[in-house]
Amino acid sequence: MPVAAVVTELVGVVGKTYVKALAGISDRELITAWMSGAAGIQPRRDRAVRLALQTARVLMQRYDAKTVQSWLVGQNPRLERRSAAAMIREIAMGGLSDDRVEENAKAILDAAHASTE
Repeated sequence: MPVAAVVTELVGVVGKTYVKALAGISDRELITAWMSGAAGIQPRRDRAVRLALQTARVLMQRYDAKTVQSWLVGQNPRLERRSAAAMIREIAMGGLSDDRVEENAKAILDAAHASTE
């Protein structure tokens, strides 16, 4: 799925402000540029927004968009009292090993699935 479609769908669920935070950027206009395909996206941010969308899709099977937003930013006991948003932002900001990125992604998705059971 092209990144423009990923970002557009994610914005539709959580809004630009949340996407900006999840991607670890300060410029909302960059979100618009990603949506239109006018700007490229760094691989680590691409991974983060794809993970955020995948997580949102799991949660949307049971919850509305506001609840998904709350779930993302709330402390989660399944994530050692961290928020999924903070963990996704860490992926976007870089500095994690590939193994740690995959561990975080699995933990987030496992927690999302557990929340919808």
